[in-house]
Amino acid sequence: MSMAAPKGRKHLSADALFRLVRNGFARILDDRAEATGISLADALMAAFAMFSLICGVQEYAECIYSEPKKAVPSAPNTPHI
Repeated sequence: MSMAAPKGRKHLSADALFRLVRNGFARILDDRAEATGISLADALMAAFAMFSLICGVQEYAECIYSEPKKAVPSAPNTPHI
C-alpha cells in the first residue's frame, strides 16, 4: 500500500524526482552494441543510486572519523580509530 502525496504537491515527492531523473536519462541516445542486456537509462539509474549511496557513506565516515566528542569517554586501552 503506497501513500499518496497531497494533490498540489505530487511534484515534490521522491518518486517524482526519480521519474524526472529517469526521463532525463531516457532521452540520452544509446550508441552501445545492440546485444546489451541493460538499457542505458537503467544503467544510469543504477549509477545515480550508487552515487547517492556514496554521498551518504561519505557523510557517515566524516562523522565517525571526526574528533571524538568529550561527552563520550573512550574505553581504556583501546586505540583511537
